[in-house]
Formats: sequence, structure tokens, C-alpha cells
Amino acid sequence: MFTSVSPPGTTTPQVKVQHSILSMAAPSGHSLGRTEGHGLRFLLREEDLLTLDNYQKLLSKLSAGVKEMEAHGGHVHDLLSSITHPPSSETRTPESFISAENEGEKGEKNGKKVCFNVAGDEQEDSGHDTISNRDSYSDCNSNRNSIASFTSICSSHCSSYVHSDDMDSGDELPCSVWLSHDKQKKLHSFLEHLFSQVESICSLLRGSVVARAFEQTKCFTPGRGLQEFQQELDPKVNCTKKLRLHVKQDPWNLPGSVKTLTHTIAKYVEEVKTRLLLVLLQYTDSEIQLRRDMVFCQSLVAAVCAFSEHLLAVLNQFHSGGLDSDQDPQDQQDPQDQQEDQDQQEDQDQQEDQDQQEDQEAGRRWLDQISSAGLMLHFQSLLSPNLTDEQAMLEDCQVALMDLEKVTFYFLQFEGEPLVARSRQALKVCFHLESFYFLQLPPRLRSGGGVKICPVLFTQALESMEGYYYRDNVSVEEYQAQINSSSLEKVKQYYKRLRAFYLDQSNLTPSSTPKAAIIDKLMRPLNAVEELYRLMESFISSRRTPPCQFTACGASGVGLLSVSSELCSRLGATHIVMCNSGVHR
Repeated sequence: MFTSVSPPGTTTPQVKVQHSILSMAAPSGHSLGRTEGHGLRFLLREEDLLTLDNYQKLLSKLSAGVKEMEAHGGHVHDLLSSITHPPSSETRTPESFISAENEGEKGEKNGKKVCFNVAGDEQEDSGHDTISNRDSYSDCNSNRNSIASFTSICSSHCSSYVHSDDMDSGDELPCSVWLSHDKQKKLHSFLEHLFSQVESICSLLRGSVVARAFEQTKCFTPGRGLQEFQQELDPKVNCTKKLRLHVKQDPWNLPGSVKTLTHTIAKYVEEVKTRLLLVLLQYTDSEIQLRRDMVFCQSLVAAVCAFSEHLLAVLNQFHSGGLDSDQDPQDQQDPQDQQEDQDQQEDQDQQEDQDQQEDQEAGRRWLDQISSAGLMLHFQSLLSPNLTDEQAMLEDCQVALMDLEKVTFYFLQFEGEPLVARSRQALKVCFHLESFYFLQLPPRLRSGGGVKICPVLFTQALESMEGYYYRDNVSVEEYQAQINSSSLEKVKQYYKRLRAFYLDQSNLTPSSTPKAAIIDKLMRPLNAVEELYRLMESFISSRRTPPCQFTACGASGVGLLSVSSELCSRLGATHIVMCNSGVHR
């Protein structure tokens, strides 16, 4: 770890740079007793890797979607329940939802009619004031318009219902419930999120991944294929028509109708999840899965250790104060010299304070950056793919980094042992921090937000690989270039996210400095990124072009590794250097 500081007396401060570098032995499954042969990237076909990844991602999306959908359905139920059964403290206030003239009927439970009644001064013209304009809605695609229709229909229908002839005939008066504007907005919001989630889940259930899962599991259910599933699904999830009907005829059936809808969606999701699990079992090889788990654990330990050191160094900048001078005063020193020394000491203290403030500002920007764009982990490999054992390590490392993308870091105040939870598809690692450190985190991380990991791998053998082939007439140099090219594309995508974050003015802290000047200061370290990116492209392409192998671009990997390190450093990456043993190179 090091930080470059501005020398005392300089007028132009240097750019603050902080690196976290960890060295390790490359992830390897050789400890299983298999010292020869290929690694996971070779053993797992490209098609199988993509299929497994798609199925696992779909499982996670469906589980999270159902959970969120049920939460929004519960919000609708709780909101309407609070209107139907208000707290006793609210029944005597002027803003009571239950009108005073009906207080004598509170004890009656049978035969009571309950309906919405929206106060006239709280009604707004939402652009959906005619039922004729709402009759055309037949599915969940017009979410906002459909939801606006529900409240409008509910308002107009219930107002007429309250003043219907039933009330004038001497029968029991209904309990008139006033739906305030605030609760109208909440109901709008809950229904909007509910319909959006239902539409998202239905889109996943109609997707190509589900179709393929049905095709691969049709032997288990001969009488039920994809066509039967979709024919049964479509009419039962037509949420707009069903909920509009209940709101028109009996608005208090809305919670039950929402509950039925969520249960129906959950049932179909469970059927698809069962098929996905059956397909995953077909692809599962216990030995390969054990090896995959092993190399993933090795890479995860390295990621946690490297990030912990980087994070601790940044947080310590907020805790460290200026250095106190322990120099004893010299009684015999000339008064003029003492004054000069005092002035010099004041200048030095002022410079140290400025450096410390700049360090803290840089640390705060890095925390905001990883909170928004994620954490880049730069794996730098010195493995030689022309050597059998190191080639297997490199293949294992590729798959381990693919699994590392499914990890998210979270932060909690120190309360006990660290937590690692959830599944292979979405692993959650919690860092327990002392209160002081925890309070330095951005609000999003303090409130439960996570940091996604973006691992990239740049590799360059230091030995000559001429004349060696990987497989299918692909040279080891081409194989190495493929790895670097794929990682460079990930760096480009991360840079786009980071640049968008810095250019978003809403992320800037309030300051008297003009926003253009602040953005220019934030973007200054990134100005050379595009040039470094083009230089990396030239290094990678040179390995694929025989005439360039003796040029500067085609020289040994010192250039590629140093440029990739500089490129990732400017993006705030945490660095991990690896070779076959962690100390060999």
C-alpha cells in the first residue's frame, strides 16, 4: 500500500494514488489428486457453461421476483386493512377515516357495507376520468394507466355507492371510509410495483430459457409441455381485468384478489423452478462441481483479503490525524532562526492538513464509486499456458472468476462472526465494521446496499510460447489473447458505468465550487483511460499478428502487464497478482 503525497513547498499537488496488491498461488483443483490434465474451462464446454449460467440466473430472478411480488401484495392488504380497521387513536381525530355519524355502528359486525369515499377537494384530474377510456385495458402492459384507472373507478363507483338508494331506504347505513389523498398515492404505488413485478415474472416465464427447460424435461411430464403451460398461464395472470372487476363490484375484495394473483404466479414459478433444477441435475458432475467449488473458494478468499486491506486503508484515512512534531525547542537558537523554523513548521503542518483532506476526499470518492459502479478486482497472471499444470490453473481461474461475479459484499456494524450466506448463484459476504468505520460508508452501503464484484483477468507468460498449441489448432498465444480481450471488454463496460456515475450531477456533494470545475477534477484521473485502453488493444492484437511479434507491442509481457495495471489502477481496482505458487515469479 502506498500513497503519493505532494512535497512541501510545491504549488501543483500530485494526483493521489492508492494501491492494494495481493499475491497468491493461482486457483487450482490439483489438490484433488489430479496433477495432470486440463482445467475447468476445458472440461466444461462453452455451451454447457452458458446454459448452466442462464438456468442459475433464471432461478435467482424468479425467486427474487416472487418474493418482491408477495411483498407488494402484502402492502396492498395492510393498507386497506388499516382503512377498514383504523387504530382507536384515529377514531376521535378530525382526520378520522370513519365518519362521526356512524360511530354508533362500530359494534355491529354483520351486514355492514364498507366502501371508499374520496373527499371532493382531494380528487385530482388524472386524465382517466371516463370509464370508456379504461375499458380498453386488457393486460398488464399499461401499468401506470391501469393503476390510475383502479383508483378512479374505485372513487367514482364508491361515491355513487355511498349515495345509492340502499342508503335512503332505511336500511343500515354503510360505514363510510374516507380514502385520503396520501393513501390513494400509496395504493397507486403499491399496485404499480405489483403489476410491474407480475409483468416481469410473466416475461421470464415466457422466455426462451424456460422453453428450453421444458424441452429438456418433457420426458418427465409427457402430457404437459410448454404449450399447455402457457395456455393455462395466460388467462389466469390477466391481472388487469380481474382486479378491475373486483374494484368495480366490491372494492374490499381487492386484497383477496391480489392474494389469489400472487399465489397463482407463485404456483407457476414453482413448476418452472422444478424443471430448472431437473435440468441442472442432468448437467451436474459431482467431481467437476467439487473442483469448481474448490477454486471458487480460493479466489473468494483472495478477493476478501485484498478488498479488506484496501477498504481498511481507505477508512483509516478518516481516523488518522496530523503528525505531531516531537522536536524539542532549542533554547540557544537565534530568535530569527526560531521564527523561520516556526514559519516553516506552520507551512509543513498546513501542507500535511491539505494532504490529509485530499486523501480523505479521494477515499470518500472511492467508496461512492464502488457503491455505485461496483468493485473491480484486477487479477494479474504470470502463468504459462504452454506448461500443462499452469495451463490447467489458468483454465480453473477463468471459471473461478465467472463464479466470483455472483458475489456481493455487504456491510454491518460489528455484532459477531462474519456472515457468508445464500447460494452459489448469489453469494452474500458481510463485513462487520466497528461503529466509527461503519459511519464513514456511503448512505447506500449503510442502509443495506451491496457492492457487486467485477473481476478481470490479464495474463502474460514470461517464457516463449512459440510452437505450442492449446487445442483445435489454436495456439497458446491466441488462447492467452482471447482471455485478455474478454477482460478488456469488461474493463470498458466498467469504465462506462464509472464515467456515467461521475457525470451524474446528482451524485455531487453540495459545494460552492462550480459544478463544471468539480466534474473536471473528478474526471482528471480518468482522462488517460481511453488512451491506455487503445494501448492495451494494440498489445493484445499484436499477439495475434505474426509480423508484430518482434515489435515493441509484441515484446514480452512486461508491457502488457504494466499497462493493464495502470489502466485498472485509474479505475480504482484492487490488484491480485498470481503465479503457480505465489512466490515463484
